[in-house]
Amino acid sequence: MNRRMSTAARLRASIRSTNWGRVFWGRVSWTRVSWRWASFALLLSFGSLLHSSPSYAAPAPTGRSTTDRDADLIAALIAAGQTEAAVEICQRHLAANSPGSAANAVWSIRLSAARVAALQAAGVDDDAAWDAAREPLEAALRGYESEPPAPWLELQRWLVSLARSHQRAMRYLANPTDAAVRDRLLTELRTTVKGLRALESRLAEIIPLADNGRLETAAPAADLIHLQQTVRRRIVEALLLRADAYPAGSDDALAAATEAEQLAGSLLDAGTGDLESREAAVRTWAETRRRSENPQAAVELLNEWLAEHGSLAPETRAQLVLAELQAGNRERAAELVQAFYGDDPSAAPASTEMDLARLRFLLDGQTDSTADRQQAAAWIDQIARRSGAYARRRAETEVLRVVRVRPSEGNATLMAARAGQLLREGGEAATLQAARLLGEASAAIEDPADGFRWGLQSAAAFAKLQRHAEASRAFATTALRWPEQPQASAVHFEAARQWSQQIAQTTATPEGTAPEGPVPEGTAPADAAAAVERLEAMLVEHLRRWPATPEAEQARQWLLKLYEASQRYDRAARVVLQLPADAVAWPEALAQAGRLWRQALAATESAEARAELAREALATLGQVPPEQAARAVQEANLIAALTLSREALQTAWQAPPQASTVAGDTAGAGAGAAFANDLRRLRLEAIDPRTVALATSNFQDSQTVIELALQRLRDDALENPEDRSRLARGMLRLVEGSGDKAVTEHPLVADALALSGQWQEAAARWERLASDPNRRDKGRRGELLRHGAEVLGSLGDPAAQRRAIEIWNRLAQGLPQGTAPWHEAKLAAARLLEKTGQREEAARLAKFVLLTQPPEDPALRAEYQRLAN
Repeated sequence: MNRRMSTAARLRASIRSTNWGRVFWGRVSWTRVSWRWASFALLLSFGSLLHSSPSYAAPAPTGRSTTDRDADLIAALIAAGQTEAAVEICQRHLAANSPGSAANAVWSIRLSAARVAALQAAGVDDDAAWDAAREPLEAALRGYESEPPAPWLELQRWLVSLARSHQRAMRYLANPTDAAVRDRLLTELRTTVKGLRALESRLAEIIPLADNGRLETAAPAADLIHLQQTVRRRIVEALLLRADAYPAGSDDALAAATEAEQLAGSLLDAGTGDLESREAAVRTWAETRRRSENPQAAVELLNEWLAEHGSLAPETRAQLVLAELQAGNRERAAELVQAFYGDDPSAAPASTEMDLARLRFLLDGQTDSTADRQQAAAWIDQIARRSGAYARRRAETEVLRVVRVRPSEGNATLMAARAGQLLREGGEAATLQAARLLGEASAAIEDPADGFRWGLQSAAAFAKLQRHAEASRAFATTALRWPEQPQASAVHFEAARQWSQQIAQTTATPEGTAPEGPVPEGTAPADAAAAVERLEAMLVEHLRRWPATPEAEQARQWLLKLYEASQRYDRAARVVLQLPADAVAWPEALAQAGRLWRQALAATESAEARAELAREALATLGQVPPEQAARAVQEANLIAALTLSREALQTAWQAPPQASTVAGDTAGAGAGAAFANDLRRLRLEAIDPRTVALATSNFQDSQTVIELALQRLRDDALENPEDRSRLARGMLRLVEGSGDKAVTEHPLVADALALSGQWQEAAARWERLASDPNRRDKGRRGELLRHGAEVLGSLGDPAAQRRAIEIWNRLAQGLPQGTAPWHEAKLAAARLLEKTGQREEAARLAKFVLLTQPPEDPALRAEYQRLAN
């Protein structure tokens, strides 16, 4: 049909072209239909109350005078926000009517509608609650599978789904980065559209049969046609809602809106009955044209209807206001708004659609009027008072839709004002939305005072809801964007504290309480590494930006604890020496730094890496303030004596100051200086180990000091065979002086025994340690035996070397043949056989390996071949 025909002409033509025309004018005979189905003509109007227009969200129901007093009562209660009373009345009537009766179907629909209204008003997002809104319909449908009420019951079931989609759409529009909500919305809409189209197809089959009287159990054809048009409008509504799930102006959004427009045009082509229904069809088509980026066509269509009928329903006027705004006709939109509201908008008739249109008019981007923005903020409250909580949420979503497309300082102010209203309202959902609104407002404004304040409020709201990750991001973003604000340092440290709580929240202690400190040791989450890295980065950034604030001191302590918990002792030592300590605190800070450096050195296995780390430690200790240099020398000398080679120690050693000259010196510090000097003399001078004390009882980390000293003396002994026995005795003197059983069981004691000539006792000790079932490092048993064999083989004692050969052979027997460790053991045994004069045995072993398990490594093969020849 030609779309250029006038609306009235097209309607008249469609009526003449169908034999359903008589139905529209009420000429259908009801005598063939049981009287009990007559109430569904009235029921349809009530069932449509959930969504009176195909705009992106539904308005609150409005009362309507009918001959059905019960329907009017329920509608009035819902309109007044008294959904609990409406639900109670519906449940009472439903219980009083038996399944299978017309009244049962009617009250099932009314109960479902009341429950939906309650869920919309409360903003409930719980799937189980929405399933409960469908439950009366499911129960009723089981008794009406082929009876006249079935299509109405099924329509109401899909209206519940559509209402649920509106709720989800508002949630998505409030947070458009939530892809999960968007995906669920699109999936739900696809199901709803499919269901509604199936219902429309069934109605298309039934209507001709009912009209011709060939389907005695069907409802009147007029009611079925009316129902079919309603279904089509709901399909249009769902398609427009789907367009909202895509970015504005995108191809996907326009495609969904265009599909809706095509279907909306078919509403007029098919014809419709009463004036109100025809106007609804025109309104639907106009909205789809507007949403398809063709606002001028919508304006023409609605103005043509207005010229023909002289008035517009409030919902239709609202569409005309929106179309005029979109077409750039702000003055005409202003006339339409003024004509409806007059000088006192609060006294105008209640119409959610017009209230939202006026809000959009106040938000229109073609004006920078501060007065309009202030009116818009106040109008949101008016909408809530006039039309209820659900209408208020629609207004909030409309604000978000507009300001995201056109961010500006004025719109940011509006968002912040709305967030303040939500915070005053209270409740988890309102607080969460306020937090997000304030964050967006803060990001959209350039004024430091307002931006910082809104960002802080946003973060505080997230923290109140214990959404620590979001709170941390909000606090950090606010502080880093405006670092010059007086509270920036405190706000940024709060970001670190919130992130620490996020870590603690995901991993409870055994008692179920949040552990203290930035990282709960032993209770880290699966992604602890990433969480710790983020916390570390925040604390380091804090110290870089705000190094001299009270929060910086806390950040240093947290960073220190973080590094210690993760055993990064070298980093912890650097942090300690960054502390702005006073003269009284510096000695303890230097002592703590020394302990941390020693822990880092003890945890470093490679001798080369240990030497490099020691040089770094000495460099940091040499950078302290001059007045603290004497105390730093004590720590530096101890580290040098424990770790550096003999040559490096001679160069690095500094003359130790007298203890009395060190400010704040302690007995422990003096003892440390004495121990360092004793160890230096033992290593560099040919003195008897019994002439030095090597006392370690005053060290807080005595075991670490002893282990490092034993390790250094052992390395010296291996590097200097001529001084080996004396240095080994020095090791035993150190162990004896400690009086600590844990020290006497250390594997390095076996090294000392072997190097001092007591290799039999050393071998027995290695065997015992390797077979001890109570050792914590059970996985290193083989390493202990390999180490023992290496030390025994290096002594130059044939008997000790033969014992080493036995150990290597036993190790090889326990290893997979042909592996790298197996070849290591075989080659070590062969080399020792050669060294002890057993060349034939060495050659036999090498030939056997080359014949049975030749190595792929050319270097190993060459070594075997040398031994074999």
